[in-house]
Amino acid sequence: MSRSGNFSVLEVLLIKLLPIILILAATAQCSSQSFKGSAYMERTISSPKMGYSALLLFPGYIGNYEIGGFYQMSTQGNVNEMDPREIEKNLFGLQMGIEFYKTSKFTVDFNLRMGLVNGTRLAIINSLGVEYMITPILGIGLGISERQFLPTYITKIIIKTGR
Repeated sequence: MSRSGNFSVLEVLLIKLLPIILILAATAQCSSQSFKGSAYMERTISSPKMGYSALLLFPGYIGNYEIGGFYQMSTQGNVNEMDPREIEKNLFGLQMGIEFYKTSKFTVDFNLRMGLVNGTRLAIINSLGVEYMITPILGIGLGISERQFLPTYITKIIIKTGR
C-alpha cells in the first residue's frame, strides 16, 4: 500500500481483480461458458480512468449476451476540481452488454455499466464499442461513452475463451 493509503495499480490488480478473474475463468471453463476479460482506458473530461472487466458470455438470438463485473479507478491521484464530492477515485459494479453485429473478426456491442462511485453514489454508464479479434483469444477495441452528458473515449485489450 502506498504512503497515502491508496492502492497502487499493481496492488489493485493482484489483491482485488486477479482472484475475481480467476474464479470467473474457472467457472466459465467448468460450465462450458465463454469468458471475456478486458483491461481498458477511458478518457474523461476530468481525468483518464483505467479499468478491468470480467464477463461471462451467453448465446443469444441476436448475438452473445455479456454479464459480469468491472472495477475502474482514476489514474491521477489529485484531481483538481471544484467540488470534492464530484471527484471519482474508483467505480465498481455490474456490467451487461449485447453483441448486436458480429463477424469472425469484428464485433459491435452495446454495454451498460452500473456501479458505485467512491462507494457512495450510483452511476449508470452506457457505451457503444467495436472490437477486433487479432487471434481467437486476443483482441483490441475502441468505444465511445457518455459521462455527465459529455463524451468519453475507450480503448481496450480483450482476452476471450470459448465461443
